[in-house]
Amino acid sequence: MKNCALYLLILFLCMALYSCTKMDLNNPYTLSQDLSTNKVNPNVLNCGTGYHWDYYLKKCVADCPTGYHNDSITGACVVTGGGTGIIVSYAGVNITYFSNSHILSFNNTSDVNTVLNQLDADYENYNEAYENQYPNYTALQLDSLDSVNNFDELRTYRDFEGQFAAYTSQRAVLENIETTWMNNNFTGPDPDSIDYTIDNSENAICNSNYQVMIAGSTYQWTSSGLVVVGLQSASSNAQTGCFTNRHRKIPYFTPDQARKVEIKVAVNFCILRGEAKGKVVSYKRKSNGGYKHSRLDLEVNAQGNIYDDSNCLGLVQVGPRTPAQGYLKRRELKTYIRFTDQTYTESGQFQAGFLCPSLGFSGTVTLL
Repeated sequence: MKNCALYLLILFLCMALYSCTKMDLNNPYTLSQDLSTNKVNPNVLNCGTGYHWDYYLKKCVADCPTGYHNDSITGACVVTGGGTGIIVSYAGVNITYFSNSHILSFNNTSDVNTVLNQLDADYENYNEAYENQYPNYTALQLDSLDSVNNFDELRTYRDFEGQFAAYTSQRAVLENIETTWMNNNFTGPDPDSIDYTIDNSENAICNSNYQVMIAGSTYQWTSSGLVVVGLQSASSNAQTGCFTNRHRKIPYFTPDQARKVEIKVAVNFCILRGEAKGKVVSYKRKSNGGYKHSRLDLEVNAQGNIYDDSNCLGLVQVGPRTPAQGYLKRRELKTYIRFTDQTYTESGQFQAGFLCPSLGFSGTVTLL
């Protein structure tokens, strides 16, 4: 009996040795390679350009840029070394500020929209309260008084941004570029070439890299719209046909070149909301050279066809105007209509315009 057991043991060992010698060491799925490389083979061999296989999530994830890593739960690119963050409350919303990466973080899109709406309201209320103190002043007189009073029409934005230590918003970046551009008689880098929102409120919540965090993912404004860092945009920005996330402007000068007015138009759609809008900005030549922002009696309007799908089928005709009646003595004005669903248009079907009655000055721009 003992001899039989010994014989069976020797037979088993021989079979095991034979199996090992027959193992295909070149097979990428063999145990020997798994042990030597300490990796689990992916379900897909090629994730495509810009992506790689995540062995923990067991799926393809985006290659993150420097300073970001793939989130261990979602796989989205998130800021590396962001820390625990500092919470600041604004408009009843808790905003987390990661000081290491200088980025604002929101819990969800609803919170973002609440903050954006409050920024719009704060700006309008602040400027209206100031202007109501001088109802009989002309735009030119009020312009001069602003210098005496050190009035800053953008103060509400600076107050918001100032709650976050060492934070620089994209709004502030564009403002600095514009100041240099005005001083150089509109030569050099044009801030509108990188202003994808034409909106101070939306630019205020984005850092100097045009980034903001929402629900754990980092988003960035690009020429294609608001995209998740490391991923492609879901919104179309085609050069022809139905499109969204596009803006355009046209400058208008008075005959003596002393005044310049830029009229801008944009249609945007992103995770936050859809928008169709127009914006007018007024400039005046300075006595010592260059230009500055200057008040004019202004109205701005936007009108045309907006569609609620990417095939431009669900038509909505819109026509917002600011102010609803009359004119405001402002350096800039915006008008908009917002949507909770997709927002698209077609070339030549949406435009913005302005009117300055005191100068008999007007102009339009059409989105192409």
